[in-house]
Amino acid sequence: MAVTHTEVYRKFKGGIARHPLRFFPLFATELSVATRRKLPLILLYGPVAIATIVTCFIVYAKFALQAGVPDSSNLQAQLAVGMASSMLQVRDLILQVNGIMGGFALLAMVWYGSGLICEDRRAKAHLLYFSRPLTRLDYFLGKFCVAAFFGAIAVVVPNFVVCTMAVVTSPEWSFLKEQSDVIWAVFLFGGIWITTMSSLVLAISSLAPKRVFAMVGFFGLIMVLEVFIELGVKVGNVEQLQYLRLTRNLGVVGEWLFTAPGADAPEDVTQCALGVAAWVALSLTVLAQRLRRMELAS
Repeated sequence: MAVTHTEVYRKFKGGIARHPLRFFPLFATELSVATRRKLPLILLYGPVAIATIVTCFIVYAKFALQAGVPDSSNLQAQLAVGMASSMLQVRDLILQVNGIMGGFALLAMVWYGSGLICEDRRAKAHLLYFSRPLTRLDYFLGKFCVAAFFGAIAVVVPNFVVCTMAVVTSPEWSFLKEQSDVIWAVFLFGGIWITTMSSLVLAISSLAPKRVFAMVGFFGLIMVLEVFIELGVKVGNVEQLQYLRLTRNLGVVGEWLFTAPGADAPEDVTQCALGVAAWVALSLTVLAQRLRRMELAS
């Protein structure tokens, strides 16, 4: 028998379901809006795809030539030496690819990440976000994941594809058995690079009034720092200033991560790692202060 409620008001006896990842809807929405226009995706990631395909072909050619050598007793030593040389060349190739992909990844992150926070402030969208059960950490994670996603496509994915090609084409999975540390280095360096650049892009976005100012501010900061640091090192003989060069520091850290076992690591890798950590700490501090002001304003 159906029950009819004739009263005007009934007390709500249920509960409000909470999403286990409260930042995910914000991340999915921002990602959907960012990928709506296809032309920037083609221009930014087209060269990345072409470079990845070419690199995979080079890796395949290196191992295919080694696999084509006849397995005779007098050629086994030459085959082993050639295989070891090919693996080291693939390791160096991935390091070179990192330097190339880093530029495209930086362009993509600045293009898609520079307006993530400043556009919310300009449109007053943060007033709606923080009026919902959304904390500053949830808001930060939602925006951070968007910037990290576009960076990962150009930094982590190409290197992982190259490593996969090396694993598949190397005879008897020798690359996976002997050079598995390269795969871990790909993800570790990608995480460091993405965390650093995403934090800096979001910090500048939180300070800028518009997206275009955030883009100009990011590249302006990098170029101005390069000029002043170069003058300080050459004119003032202050060698410690070079550890404020973010791109150089990331390059040295990447070189150390991809260094072959037994090879000498860069001498200043510790100072460069501390320089990267300082940039991340500064960016997160700025973000924390700006997001706190945005939450209080709502």
